[in-house]
Amino acid sequence: MKILIATSRFKDLAGSEITVFEYAEEFKRQGNEVYIASFEKTSLLEKECESAGVSVSTFYDEILINTVWDVIWVLHAPAYYALFARLDYQAKKVVFSSLSHFEPLESPPVEVREIDCFTANSVENERFFCEKFPGYSARVSVLPNSIPDSFWAVEPTEIEDNKLIIVSNHLPDEVLQLAERLRNNKWHVDIFGVGYLHRKVSANDMVNYRACISIGKTVQYALGLKIPVFCYDRFGGPGWITPENVELAAEYNFSGRCSNLKKSAEELEACFINDAIPDTITLQYLFNYAKSNFSLSINLSKVLSSIDASNESTILPNVTLKNILAKHLDVFLRDQKRQLEFQDAWITESQRRSNVEAQLLEVHEAWQIEKKRSHDYPNIEELKAVNANLKEQIVQQNNIIEVYASKLEKYSKYIIFAKKIRSSKKLYRISKIAKRFIVLIHKVKK
Repeated sequence: MKILIATSRFKDLAGSEITVFEYAEEFKRQGNEVYIASFEKTSLLEKECESAGVSVSTFYDEILINTVWDVIWVLHAPAYYALFARLDYQAKKVVFSSLSHFEPLESPPVEVREIDCFTANSVENERFFCEKFPGYSARVSVLPNSIPDSFWAVEPTEIEDNKLIIVSNHLPDEVLQLAERLRNNKWHVDIFGVGYLHRKVSANDMVNYRACISIGKTVQYALGLKIPVFCYDRFGGPGWITPENVELAAEYNFSGRCSNLKKSAEELEACFINDAIPDTITLQYLFNYAKSNFSLSINLSKVLSSIDASNESTILPNVTLKNILAKHLDVFLRDQKRQLEFQDAWITESQRRSNVEAQLLEVHEAWQIEKKRSHDYPNIEELKAVNANLKEQIVQQNNIIEVYASKLEKYSKYIIFAKKIRSSKKLYRISKIAKRFIVLIHKVKK
């Protein structure tokens, strides 16, 4: 079969992108010709797609537009409108998947070309879907986050005690604090997600860890690898997945919303003592449960086999149209709200920076004043050194004065003596010498 998987975005390592890739990889493994299309072509998962033999393109690719597809599998209403309201794609069957009940882009579209089957990723999402879009309720089924076949056969090579993997793009503070507390208690902790190790998590990445903290599809991965998994994130969570809570947690897509229980870092740390971590018997039970419920190959095949052959158009009841359009409006309102939040954040940050700059100027001015004061008034040691030097110079000058004063006194005696002997010639010479010394002494004193 020729299968096109269409998504509005294929540019981040988020849940929808990874789901799209795993669907494409599995369909290709089953022998189908598979393309991924989105509004823009990116290098995201480029190596993985090439390795799987999956082509990635944009909706405006003429080759894709002119192909008659056996199945077009759509995620996100804008992608559906691009394919069927603007570009006239041709498909024998159309599937629309919703991966969230609260994300507006995951709400179903108003049908332009009839959708043969809808899927929701959890019982929680399915309930919401049927309540809000009753015109589609007869065509929706649960397709849970599922585990690629490559996970089932991976065996650990060496499991290290006290080695933990955390997978999340939105870590709450208490989990970050828990990571530091465990590190201080001789645990090795690795974090995968935005701001940390930012790449797609594989089975080989996870298999040798003693335990895992995550939500969503990573929980299923851990169950398939027989790793104890602690279900906890921004919604809180039930903690360790066990035979007693696995069905309820799965009903809420392992999001943590099954309990909404928040804990402190200290309380979370208490859950990581050895006797609290699920043992091998528990892990084997959970593995069997996952094998029965979360096999990607089996679950995708079930969806394809359930597609109704009828392509007759359906008139939607007003409540369905109203709720669909309201959800689509939420996309605009959400973006508008984000713009306002960004503006407020920008203003707040600008004010904060202005305050910081004012504080820095005050510090700089105080520093300049202190620098000038230090220059005008050296420290005590410098003053002592200057005073000692001045004293030494004064002593030297006084010694010179004493020498010349002594000589002056000597020559003054000569003058007195000369007057007595009335030798005018000698008197003249001596008086000149005396005057010269008097001038010299005045200069020294100055």
